[in-house]
Formats: sequence, C-alpha cells, structure tokens
Amino acid sequence: MPAHADDATLAQTSTGNSGLNQKGSFIDHFDNGYISYFGGYKNFGKGYYGIGAENFSESGSFFNFSWHGCYGIIDPGEMQFRIGGGYGYAPMECIAFTGRLNALFGTATKYEIDKKTGKLNDKSVFAYGILFAPGIRLKLSKFVFGVNFDLGWAYMGASGFYKDVELTLGYDF
Repeated sequence: MPAHADDATLAQTSTGNSGLNQKGSFIDHFDNGYISYFGGYKNFGKGYYGIGAENFSESGSFFNFSWHGCYGIIDPGEMQFRIGGGYGYAPMECIAFTGRLNALFGTATKYEIDKKTGKLNDKSVFAYGILFAPGIRLKLSKFVFGVNFDLGWAYMGASGFYKDVELTLGYDF
C-alpha cells in the first residue's frame, strides 16, 4: 500500500494504469464541448440542434450546460437552455456511464383554436421543467460520442411528462 499520493501515482504508472484516478475511474478524461441533436421518440425529425459542454471532476461529479434551438425545423422556432450536474463513472478509458439532472428553460409554441373563427393560432410561451438523463459516452482519441435519454416533467405550452433522445458529438479540449 503506497504511503503517499505520489507513491500511488507512481504505482499506477508502473502498472500501466496512468489514466486511472484515485477513485478507480477514468471519468475526468471525458470533459468535452459538444454539438447535439435531440428529439422526441415519435417525432425525432422535428427536434432541436445545439451546443453544450460537460466538465467532469475526479470524483465523478460534473457540471453541464447547453443551448438548443429548432429554428427552421418547425415554425415558429423554439429554444431551450439546460443547466445542471450529475455523476458519471468510467470503468475504461473509452466508455462512461452518466446520470444528470437538468433544469430546462426556454420558449415553446402553444397552439389554440380561436373559438370565434375556428382558426388555429400559435403563440410563444415560457417553457420550464426538470429532467433526469441517464446516458453513455464513448471516447475515441479526443472525440466523445454520447447518447442521453431525457425523462422528466416540463411545461411547454402544456404541462406533462417529457421524454426524448439526445445524440452528442464532443471534443475533449
């Protein structure tokens, strides 16, 4: 058993596990800035594209934020900002399992039928919610590919259960 942290680092290096942190994980190797696309299970083609970042600590906890929009995909366009944190574990240098909890803020389109004319009207409303997202990350060199399964509650013109799939392509700077 090494007596000092420097001895532990030397022991890990001599056994070939130089990337393994003291918690027995490679999770701090998965920091990345990313581009993403997410959409609902039934209408994935009408989803949101965006940018974001994840910053992992050696303990496995991480901070993440992202901005997404769907301008040009649906009319009128909508946007979302997500911010939160979570925990991840990487048993190998190339794979990590994560769980994050995000607050969601943005705009959504609420559709209403005008009772006088029978015409469908749309208006932009403030959207908000909370999401839990279990996910997986695969790392190849400096590139990080991710899949998240977002589940939660949101008000986006109407209150209800929220679920979607997010695909990310990140780069570890």
